[in-house]
Amino acid sequence: MERKEELNQVLNDLLKINNDRIVEYRKAVKEIVDFDWRTIFLSNIDESKKFEMELSTAIMENGGALHASSTTASGKIYRFWTEIKDSFIGRDRESILNECDFVEDAILKAYSKALEHEDMTDELKKLIGRHLESLRSTNLTIDRYKDMSLFNLHRV
Repeated sequence: MERKEELNQVLNDLLKINNDRIVEYRKAVKEIVDFDWRTIFLSNIDESKKFEMELSTAIMENGGALHASSTTASGKIYRFWTEIKDSFIGRDRESILNECDFVEDAILKAYSKALEHEDMTDELKKLIGRHLESLRSTNLTIDRYKDMSLFNLHRV
């Protein structure tokens, strides 16, 4: 029973980090007016919502309790820190993109670590692996756009 609870905690942690991702991208959507970026951010929000539904189903099928509405403690601390920093130096496109990049790196690490859990069933490994591949693809797209955007910002 304890091992099942531990696995459900891992899955709930993935739910929470998807919530962190949604919070960050919603904030970014409000601050960037560029259509391409807004489209990417909205797509990432939808992607995380889909992942949350799939993870919630997996947790319930595994007999676990959902913690879907919360975010991670580290995500809360990070957001608090960025709010303080932003109040002193302001926000520009580069800082917004860097914050999104930070969230993407964090979620990739969380998913990679989750796959290492020894009690993960083959079905769950496929689900988490599919999420991870999609997140990697998204991360590459963001990196490409970010590099192009920052190149154009500094080319004045």
